[in-house]
Amino acid sequence: MSYYRDDRSTDSVALDFDAVKTTAIQKIFFFAQSHADLVPLSDQARELYGDQLYMTYSLPEYFEIMPPGVCKGTALAEVLKLKGYGLQDAIAFGDGMNDFEMLSSVGKGVVMGNADPSLVNSLPGFERIGHCDDHSVAEYLAKLYCL
Repeated sequence: MSYYRDDRSTDSVALDFDAVKTTAIQKIFFFAQSHADLVPLSDQARELYGDQLYMTYSLPEYFEIMPPGVCKGTALAEVLKLKGYGLQDAIAFGDGMNDFEMLSSVGKGVVMGNADPSLVNSLPGFERIGHCDDHSVAEYLAKLYCL
């Protein structure tokens, strides 16, 4: 038996994966008590599927699998395009590995003080600001725009 969470609910329920209709799946989300519990699963998924799927950790205990090209960087590029802007015109803030593509593709990517160490190590030259709970984004933007 596996656990499944419907995005319309905060509850997880036990269910047999063979009974799940797979035609509309957009994301498979795994969570565990610790990062170490997910490493064998993520290693196996990467070995089996490589670049056929987009795989990332949103938090050390949350591993996500999505179709290729589905990430925050792609989503932000589409929204900016609709508004007549490019990625070079944007600033983005992030703290999880699922923010990597977004932060590395915008004109200014900023890493939060509470960021996953893997993200910090992946973006060594990026500016870091305070913790997300300390209003650091608002303070950064206020300082940047002299508000």
